[in-house]
Amino acid sequence: MRARMQLGHVDGVELFETSVRLEQLGRSLRGIGPASDPELFRHFPVAAVAVLESHFKTTVASIINAGSPYLERGLALAKDRLKSAVDVVPLLHRKSVTIGEVVAHVIPFNAVSSLEAAFRALLDADIKILVAEARDPYRLRNGHVSVADTLVASVDDLWRGLALAFERRHILAHEAATKFELSFDDAKSAVDSCAAFVNALDAVMWSTVWKDLPLTQYEMNVEAWSCCKAERRALATEIRAALAVATQKGERTRFRDLHAAWKEFNKRWVAWEDESFAMGSIRPMIAAGSRERALRARREAIQGWLSLMRPAELKSDE
Repeated sequence: MRARMQLGHVDGVELFETSVRLEQLGRSLRGIGPASDPELFRHFPVAAVAVLESHFKTTVASIINAGSPYLERGLALAKDRLKSAVDVVPLLHRKSVTIGEVVAHVIPFNAVSSLEAAFRALLDADIKILVAEARDPYRLRNGHVSVADTLVASVDDLWRGLALAFERRHILAHEAATKFELSFDDAKSAVDSCAAFVNALDAVMWSTVWKDLPLTQYEMNVEAWSCCKAERRALATEIRAALAVATQKGERTRFRDLHAAWKEFNKRWVAWEDESFAMGSIRPMIAAGSRERALRARREAIQGWLSLMRPAELKSDE
């Protein structure tokens, strides 16, 4: 499943993958046009609901993998459907899948009620109300959204569109249905309904599960530098321990010279790594990420040296 996705993994990229697929469906439908062979229209409810199912499962997995209280709610949601521990534990031990993916795989997806039941259990709220109140998360973070500026004009119309998409998908996927016909508008309704729900669900996620995560580029930049500074402090702790050991062994000067050489090389390396983003607003995040990786690698190298050289009674946090 991961291999068939553009980014090669599932958690955290559900909106991108879903948006790409729904745009492909919409472009294809517009390409064949209303005057095309009606048989072709039968494809779109099946495909659109398949995309929605994938999005549903990856979103459920993301919620549960976010930790408490969602993990506990997810396990309670799927307790009657989970396989025996003998089947599940080896998968988790090998890190082949996450707990969220296991739960998402076993819970039902066959009607609008499946969406309602799962998200009500996980979010402890009525998903229909949350969708009705959903607003653009970027504008909301920047304080540019009014009370009336909702993403879904009519949640009742959206729910009807989703219900029809599920019904038509069930008929077309499980029956010959030789007399069942769909129009261009029916096909478009299925794609549009799934797209509208997915877009609103993303906004719901940013107002609930992800409300404390960075969303805007400015927030991402700030978060990246915060992580970089934390890594720098952790490295400083290890350096103090290493200097103490190097001093005991009469290697303090040599250690300082080697660390200075690393700093000089690292300065040149990170500058080269992020120079392609010199004029972009993303550069602070790229620069912070580059430095954080370098600091972490240096800290791990020093920890490795300490594990070989440090006297048993000396701790790295002293």
